[in-house]
Amino acid sequence: MPIQNIKRVRPIEPSGADVENAYAIHLDDGPEPQIVVEYAAGGGKHASEAHARKAVEPYLDQDEVPERLIVDRDGNVRVGDD
Repeated sequence: MPIQNIKRVRPIEPSGADVENAYAIHLDDGPEPQIVVEYAAGGGKHASEAHARKAVEPYLDQDEVPERLIVDRDGNVRVGDD
């Protein structure tokens, strides 16, 4: 399984009213962000570049990383539905 590295994390505009904060995660293999980490309303207390990195780390050794992760108000991370 390939292990990818996080190249850059940057804040982006939330995608909807139920999202308080969001971060784009850029990986080694491209200039475009491969993962978006969204913090659900009420979950903003967890939102930071460091936390977004931590949320993504468990997925970096997968063949295909998820495009979207959601962090709920308790800090739990799940793969988002698209």
